[in-house]
Amino acid sequence: MTLIAQDAHHLRADESRAPDDDDFHDVPPLARPPTEITVLDVVEAIDGPGSTFLCTEIRQRGPLATPVDQCTKLCSVHRARLRADHAWRASLRATSIADLVADVERDSGPQALPRVGEWLAGQAT
Repeated sequence: MTLIAQDAHHLRADESRAPDDDDFHDVPPLARPPTEITVLDVVEAIDGPGSTFLCTEIRQRGPLATPVDQCTKLCSVHRARLRADHAWRASLRATSIADLVADVERDSGPQALPRVGEWLAGQAT
């Protein structure tokens, strides 16, 4: 995983691409030790820091649509999804790349990571 930690800076989102340049200015660079890179850092470097939930206001559409002027608060689905997104991010923030390495070594044995490194380098047999 040292190789990944050293080269992870290339995973940082390309700031020249959509949606716009300001979306990724707070994304932390990933060129740090694996103990200091969280899974959330990687997710945000790839997907940006925005929520995983995009509300489409389904309550304002369909045969039983609620009028817009009555939708002054977030609906219960929106609130539940925001709570889930916050919990998901907290869990990812609490897990480092080093934690993942330890899990792989514990679950799959000490040869698993070197084999993954070989595969990523195109040297797997």
